[in-house]
Amino acid sequence: MKKKIFSSFIGIILIVFLFEIFLRMSPYFFLNKPDNKYYQADINIITIGDSFTYCVQMKEGERWQDHIKRSLNETEGKKVYIENAGMPGANSYDIFNRLKKIIDKKKWDIIIVQCGLNNKYNLRGFSEYNGYKSNILSMFLQRSAVFRFFRLIISEINDEKKGYVLEEDWKTGKRLSWIAAIPEKEDYIKKRNEIEKLEKQNRVKILSEKYNKIYLNNSDVADVILSYSDILLVNREYYKAINILNKGKEKLKRNEYLQRLIQNNIRIGDFKEVIFLFKEYIKEVPENKKVAAKLEMAKFYKVIGDYREAIAIYKELKIDGEIQNVEIMENMGDDVILEWLESDLRKIAEISLVNKKTKLYFMNYFEFENVAMKRVSRELEGVQMLDIYKMFKEHIINSKENPEKFFLKDRHLNEKGNRLCAIFIDNLL
Repeated sequence: MKKKIFSSFIGIILIVFLFEIFLRMSPYFFLNKPDNKYYQADINIITIGDSFTYCVQMKEGERWQDHIKRSLNETEGKKVYIENAGMPGANSYDIFNRLKKIIDKKKWDIIIVQCGLNNKYNLRGFSEYNGYKSNILSMFLQRSAVFRFFRLIISEINDEKKGYVLEEDWKTGKRLSWIAAIPEKEDYIKKRNEIEKLEKQNRVKILSEKYNKIYLNNSDVADVILSYSDILLVNREYYKAINILNKGKEKLKRNEYLQRLIQNNIRIGDFKEVIFLFKEYIKEVPENKKVAAKLEMAKFYKVIGDYREAIAIYKELKIDGEIQNVEIMENMGDDVILEWLESDLRKIAEISLVNKKTKLYFMNYFEFENVAMKRVSRELEGVQMLDIYKMFKEHIINSKENPEKFFLKDRHLNEKGNRLCAIFIDNLL
């Protein structure tokens, strides 16, 4: 009997061990497979960062990466592949972890990293930097792919019960909060996922034109309004989507109307409007969806720096850990943020420069000098600085142009700003 129990125990341990190996190895076989264009290119570039790298509100062909690609193709006469790995809302910790996954699978000639602005309100990873210590069991479980895998499954089941979906990075076991997840109906989620697949196949533009024709003849049909606005959202035509929704709001269910307004305003960057819409949305939904909506609303209070309101929500929901995080955010000085950012930048440089042929560039912003980046690029061999902050200042002084003409309402770069950014980078490269 004892032998059977012992054999069963050893068998279970062996199965768990093999499953752990499988989960750790699976990314090398199933995830991050390069596009065929990657294999065919002479120069492979990855740009990784936050929303400024992602180029919010810009369509394909308008982003600074697209301008650089065209320029390099023309001047160098070589095929260039550029991957945009920007993640709106990401901090330096997020970018380091994302880059680790991407570097594992692909060989890059040039890596351009842009981060730092979000470290003030996105504290993911700060506790680890700040010397957070877990007990031995907790540390072991957090590093176990098996534990994170099953935690993800349980989490997804719970999320479905709550009626909302959050995207998850199961490799790190951490929520990707830059995906603005709000309570949504299952059919809407399915529809959105289908549209995103079509975007990867470059069919969104065709669908947008198709639904525009359908909408012109059926502008009073709720499903048409919703489908058309969804496609406009994916096609980054946010203002047009909002206009369509406002015109047809009498035909729509209030919660569906508000959901889409929230999604579009998030991408525009009108976060005060997002908070207002969340308040309205919370009035419309059942209790099981209010918690998720309030949690999302708290995030945007943090983004605009209204920490007291965020704390009030976390107190109402009795989430003590988040209260402590917000209090840290409220009281954290710029020196601490810069030290944390610098630490992550050094780790980014370490994994990026394993391949000696890779060129690593740190890039700041038009309106943010990023002292930490400059310091690290000076101290580490192989790291170069794309100081577009300095170049933008010089451009404004020399050209006497109004700097506002390069920005959207939310201070992201508009199409003209993206073109200018590409010129700066092209010159520096």
